[in-house]
Amino acid sequence: MLSCFDNYVCDRYTVDVVYAIVNDRCLVFQNICFLKKFNCKRINQCLPSVPQTTYRGCYSACQFTCNVAESLGVCATFYDASQLLGTKISFASKCEADKYACQNRVAYTEITTGFCP
Repeated sequence: MLSCFDNYVCDRYTVDVVYAIVNDRCLVFQNICFLKKFNCKRINQCLPSVPQTTYRGCYSACQFTCNVAESLGVCATFYDASQLLGTKISFASKCEADKYACQNRVAYTEITTGFCP
């Protein structure tokens, strides 16, 4: 039975990054709304929600290795308060995008399969 209704409408221009550790990897979220939305999806998949942590608590989980087999190519869009269009960056995989976000303390709000145009 689904117990979380994903009705969060998160503002991608509000930058107040939050961190969480998922499967031994630190993930960076643009703001608390994106973490709540992420946790809602986990609950609906019968997975436990993940608590917010600090960058200090997450830092060691930024040093992960990405599996080459995951390499499908992705385009991640990073926003800050001054960018209406965002900055698009291509990565070999979602794992590489997550690693970049963690190591640079930035969050992407959109990610699509395939390299950026």
